[in-house]
Amino acid sequence: MSYYTKNVDEKEYYIKLASRPNSKKKFSKYKGVTSNNNPKKPYRASLAYQGRRWFIGAFENEIDAAKAWNKLALHVIGNHALINVFDDTEE
Repeated sequence: MSYYTKNVDEKEYYIKLASRPNSKKKFSKYKGVTSNNNPKKPYRASLAYQGRRWFIGAFENEIDAAKAWNKLALHVIGNHALINVFDDTEE
């Protein structure tokens, strides 16, 4: 945390950063899912939290990548992690 956020607890700081609006150039609509160079597994999941990065893996579809990201986010960040939400038609 920086000098300006010393008085904010970790949970509030994380939620403030994680709830920022998505970029229009974003590859996937899910948090933590980006493009991969492998055409057989075009989706990659990774998590960055408190200056550390975790590469979760490469996946054939973005829903599997998002589910893997959710699992690790809950483990690393805790119950206050903002996880991906899926529609009933997507699962």
